Amino acid sequence: MRRILYLTILIAIVSAVSGYSQNNQTKTFVFDGYVLTQDSLPLEGAFLINYRNSKIVACDHSGYFKMVVEAGDSLMVNHVSMAPKVVSVTPTYLQKARIFVNYRTYMINPITSYDEEKLKSNVDQSMDQLNKDIKEQILVDPTKRTGNDNTYDEDIQNPGATIIRFTPNISKKDKKD
Repeated sequence: MRRILYLTILIAIVSAVSGYSQNNQTKTFVFDGYVLTQDSLPLEGAFLINYRNSKIVACDHSGYFKMVVEAGDSLMVNHVSMAPKVVSVTPTYLQKARIFVNYRTYMINPITSYDEEKLKSNVDQSMDQLNKDIKEQILVDPTKRTGNDNTYDEDIQNPGATIIRFTPNISKKDKKD
């Protein structure tokens, strides 16, 4: 009778230990599907990063991915033009996963531009000032057609300018034509 009792207890312990070890083994499965934009377009080159083991899988041209994961894993979907998204995995035995990601929003500093009238006004002011400066520095009689007018002054503040004007020589032959 004792033997039967010991044998029963031994069988119960062995079955309990094997059941415990089976429950504690991590269950892995294949997680696959598609990464899509908000508009349901496939996202080529998106990366899925497993937080648990840091394994990375890239999507192909159709947005398809396939990786081995464990129950409870979390994946981050990352793409340069999309906002990162964290996804918890679920078995995809019957239907492929569809992960939709949002576009990334970039903050761009404002650009200040002037209207066309303001720019034209600035150019006109600059041209008026330039013409005024030219008239002040070049003291040449505008009626003169030729000559070498040198307004150079030894004073450092008014160096002057040298203007050489040429009058084309017209021959008598050119005048007849």
